Amino acid sequence: GLATLTAAMMNQGSERLKAGAFSEALERLGASISVRSGFYTNLIEITSMTETLPQTLALVEELLFHPGLREQDFEQVKSRLLESMAQNRHQPAWLAQHAFRQLMYGNTRMGLPDEGRAEQISAITLQQVRDYYRRYYNPTNGHVLVAGDLGPEQAKAAFGFLTRWQGEAPTVPEVNVLPQPAAAGIYVVDVPGAVQSVLRIGRRALPLDATGPFFHANLMNFNLGGNFNSRINQNLREDKGFTYGAHSYFTGNRDAGVFVVATDVRGDATVPAIENILAEFSRFREQGPSQEELSYLRSSYSQQDALSYETLGNKAGFLLQLAMMQLSPDYLNEQQQIVAGIDSKALTELADQWLNPNDMVVVVVGDKEKLEKSLAQLHLPVHDFTIE
Repeated sequence: GLATLTAAMMNQGSERLKAGAFSEALERLGASISVRSGFYTNLIEITSMTETLPQTLALVEELLFHPGLREQDFEQVKSRLLESMAQNRHQPAWLAQHAFRQLMYGNTRMGLPDEGRAEQISAITLQQVRDYYRRYYNPTNGHVLVAGDLGPEQAKAAFGFLTRWQGEAPTVPEVNVLPQPAAAGIYVVDVPGAVQSVLRIGRRALPLDATGPFFHANLMNFNLGGNFNSRINQNLREDKGFTYGAHSYFTGNRDAGVFVVATDVRGDATVPAIENILAEFSRFREQGPSQEELSYLRSSYSQQDALSYETLGNKAGFLLQLAMMQLSPDYLNEQQQIVAGIDSKALTELADQWLNPNDMVVVVVGDKEKLEKSLAQLHLPVHDFTIE
């Protein structure tokens, strides 16, 4: 919560220019500056015309060295954040996401919403934000990633002001990752009167990597639920008409990860949708991908990969991934070699490892009163669940 609130306050202008004046100055330059916090990072994103980059970076320097961090801005920012958090708790998709996250990781940093909890945000003071800024906003261990019409020497000169930005490297605590606390079964988040059910079905899985087990697992998932033509989407959307879309994926960070199927279905289709998803798991474990699916994986992955780095924003994101995961720039070539060489047997073995229906946690966000009897037909433990 403190990281989120500090990033939001960094977007409220500098000591010299209040938020409105700062925004107007950027607008005149056709530029933007956005500060946000991630799980491991504080990230400052800058977009600028090449010819006005010096003026844009002068504003960046002003913001980083002398942020406003004003009392009146603080109260407004905190109020807006609390309002947004309150609204989120009425969104079934948010409830499903965070119920699943809590079931996967428990009451730890991994299990909490990234923006924190309302009671935490409410208790934060402006002095804590200022202290956080002083401790964590400095260039030590930082990276500058540039995509655009700017050579290395030009970039060094343009961002030279950062060498005057001093500070010691902060000590970042280790991420505490506990075993999955939730047993397999169905967990119902009650939304009385809901006509749809939001489903999340999955389990704890793998931490993020670029060419290791996580990457291989996502290749296994490609034909199961990783694209529009995948089995789960074709089954639930095209064949049954339960939903507008369903997909599955492995996701994580460098400390932990999960496998999850996500979809919204008609309320009366809740149980058949769960049955069909679990049945697809069983079929894929037994049969693996067909030769046609394997060919589709190889051709589609290459095309998808090429489209992933078209824009300057994509390119900057690629550089950020290299920096944060400490990857070799040629890892994409290694990925392509893995895709070209992987076979149905390897993918079937991965499916057998990760897709056991008996290991799955099923989150259902919907009208409990309407769903209770039909959920009992699945012969799985059913629990009421309240997001903390």
